[in-house]
Amino acid sequence: MASRWQRWTLDWNGGVVFVVLFLIRASLPDVNPEDSDEEIVAYFADGGNRATDIAGIFLIVVAGLFFLWFLGALRTRLREAEGESGHLSTIAFGSGLTFLALLLVAAVTLGTTSVGVEFVDAFRVDPDTVRTITIAGFGFLLTAFMVAAVLVAATSVLALRTAVLPRWLAWAGFLVALALLFSVFFFPIFAFAAWILVVSIVLIVRSPDASRPSPA
Repeated sequence: MASRWQRWTLDWNGGVVFVVLFLIRASLPDVNPEDSDEEIVAYFADGGNRATDIAGIFLIVVAGLFFLWFLGALRTRLREAEGESGHLSTIAFGSGLTFLALLLVAAVTLGTTSVGVEFVDAFRVDPDTVRTITIAGFGFLLTAFMVAAVLVAATSVLALRTAVLPRWLAWAGFLVALALLFSVFFFPIFAFAAWILVVSIVLIVRSPDASRPSPA
């Protein structure tokens, strides 16, 4: 029973669910700051658009909870493999937490105007304010994924040193980390999602006790 519980709490680490929820949110439309004033006002006058924006916040918050689960499982594996110092595993964990914090701020920022229109009667949509908020939201988002490069790089270094992950995944991680520094082009964001998905599957498939000697 204990080993089965460990498999669901450690091996099944939430990364797959995070990726699914994140991709659903990424597929939802957002207001375009380059739209005209009339188009921006019309966007928020549509109750469906407001509901979509608010749902986007909810999706990222829930996804963030599963990312924490993934991050905790990854940290445990990295820490056990690294040994006493725990330096790189601490860096990976800290950068993962920073990524998540920035991602949540980005999600709330992007949905702020819709929340205001929906729940504050006196709220009035100002197109330039909307543009500022939207640009800030995307700024937080891009910064989050640039910070995630540290998580991927530290994990990849440890994978090469300790074989906690396959070597091919470590080398692929270096490419993902480099790409994340250019997240302004957006495609590296999906590369990071793919990395989380693959790492999650590897952690699920590989038993945490597989490399440990059995007791005499």
